Amino acid sequence: MKKTLLPLALLCVLALLVFQSGCGSDDDPNDSPTEQCSFKVITPDSGSTYLSNESVNIRWDKTGPASHARIELVKGDVVRTSIVESTENDGYYWWPASTMGHVSGTDYAIRVSAVGDTLCAALSEEFELINTIGCVMQVTAPAQADSFSAGDVTAITWTGENFTNSVDIELMVQDEVVGLIGGGIFNNGSYDWTVDSFNQGNYEYYRIRITDGELEDCFDISGQFEIVDEDICQVFITSPISDEQWTVGDTETIIFDVDNGSEFVNIRLYLGESVLVGVIADNVPAASGQFSWVVDNFGNEESPNNYRIRVYNSEDLYCVDSSPRFTILVP
Repeated sequence: MKKTLLPLALLCVLALLVFQSGCGSDDDPNDSPTEQCSFKVITPDSGSTYLSNESVNIRWDKTGPASHARIELVKGDVVRTSIVESTENDGYYWWPASTMGHVSGTDYAIRVSAVGDTLCAALSEEFELINTIGCVMQVTAPAQADSFSAGDVTAITWTGENFTNSVDIELMVQDEVVGLIGGGIFNNGSYDWTVDSFNQGNYEYYRIRITDGELEDCFDISGQFEIVDEDICQVFITSPISDEQWTVGDTETIIFDVDNGSEFVNIRLYLGESVLVGVIADNVPAASGQFSWVVDNFGNEESPNNYRIRVYNSEDLYCVDSSPRFTILVP
């Protein structure tokens, strides 16, 4: 039988097709760019929270030849706006956080894609963005000329916009802060307060200040109101006396008196008015009026003539007294 030979031109075409296909190789130039490209967004992390203009380090891993990346802001699984149309595909981009005109929320994400290949893309985990541009706070209660007695329970209320998730609530006498009512209070616009004058007494010019927990310049102060506090807690220290000398290792008696306080007091050693040196005792019965102390300077070697004893009510840090300055000698 006579064999049929394929035309030379057809053989050349077949050979060319085999060469171009690479015999199924991963280097097939007919594959789409997406098959050679991938991204993985590393940060932002799940559960992260960012305020307006806070610096966000967007980071990603990548494979493939794409030289530039596009970064977009996603909210609720929908691309909302472009953060940058094209940036070097080097795995990181610093971004000043912004909701970019959208409402605050916990369902934001970052999308990174290859410029020229929208199918080569990846999403970050969801995080929170809070718009704090133009933060406004307004105290709505207590109101001007309200009157309360210590121990009453009343609602402190406030409104505002573009604030964060927490507030700090403070009590003021005129323009001076005299006590912290609550720090890091959940910012839902209301807080039940058991009225306390912080041992300031009976005045008609108390005020409440509410400050955003993250933005110290975003605050409001209520109108003046009255607190009647008939049972002011007071502590009086009568020993040690001014310029007395005690010696490390000796036993000395700290003497104090408490009016309208709780059952127990705590006793601390301070250097000057503000430097805590050591804990002398906790939960000392207030009715005893005294505590026998084996004198200790807690290893402090500075200013031996500038010690003070501080006694305060265990349930009210504002019910406190400090002794006069005295000396602790080291034998």
